[in-house]
Amino acid sequence: MKRKVKKKITAKKSVLTFLHYFVLLAAIVFFVGPLGWELLVSFNAPEEAGRTDPKVLSKPSLRAWSYLKQADYFVFTKNSLIIVASSVFFTVFIGSLAAFAIARFNFKSKKALSFELLTLRMVPPITVLVPIFIIFRTLKLLYTYQGLIILYVAFNLPMTIWLMAGFFRDIPKSIEECALIDGSSWFRIYWRLVLPMSAPGVVAVTILNVIFTWNEFMFALIITSAETQTLPIAASGLMNPYTINWAGLAVVSIYITIPILIFALLIQRNLVRGISLGAIKE
Repeated sequence: MKRKVKKKITAKKSVLTFLHYFVLLAAIVFFVGPLGWELLVSFNAPEEAGRTDPKVLSKPSLRAWSYLKQADYFVFTKNSLIIVASSVFFTVFIGSLAAFAIARFNFKSKKALSFELLTLRMVPPITVLVPIFIIFRTLKLLYTYQGLIILYVAFNLPMTIWLMAGFFRDIPKSIEECALIDGSSWFRIYWRLVLPMSAPGVVAVTILNVIFTWNEFMFALIITSAETQTLPIAASGLMNPYTINWAGLAVVSIYITIPILIFALLIQRNLVRGISLGAIKE
């Protein structure tokens, strides 16, 4: 009887293990497969990319990659880097300050403010597109770096504040109390103690903001001009109602993805830091 039960348990575990790896493999193919196909298309001859019966690397060529230089994509890269770096810096800095205030100070309507922050993030951006366009046109912020940076900061702040406040609440208050007794100001406590101890939260929020800002399309389409447009807008120019530049689209898609991958690899080591690194436990 016991042997039968053990066999059933072993068989059940084997089935679950098989399903686990099958789902994992399917997810890898689903997400990585298109990137792999784009990579193959980008190293194939451009005339082979749009065929209905494409042959993988039938004519290996680097001609498609020359499109980046021909279409001046390095200028669009500069635009994207300026906008992403500026907006993410201001979003994380302002958002972490606001989150620290919410996590540590008591004030009227504190709970209501936290709920309103989430509500703001739930608003579909397209519903405020026309008012934003009118306001930015009045303030002469259309087709400028500053306009898009302000817009991204405003839309990413609610999520940043909400996430960072959660990390700050997990830090023992006794650390800050000791610092206050030693004569530290609240800003010094925030800058020297709380922010370094919340490194995993800062990194996670930074990654999310970088991804959202780097890939954002709708606002960039309306706010930017030919001189200030970002990479996603430039990539959309490869498609029109009559034709699609498949080879160029594959190259640009990979080109847009590479900076995000490099950024994630560079800062991934910070994700394993403990929130209370070097802190005392309450």
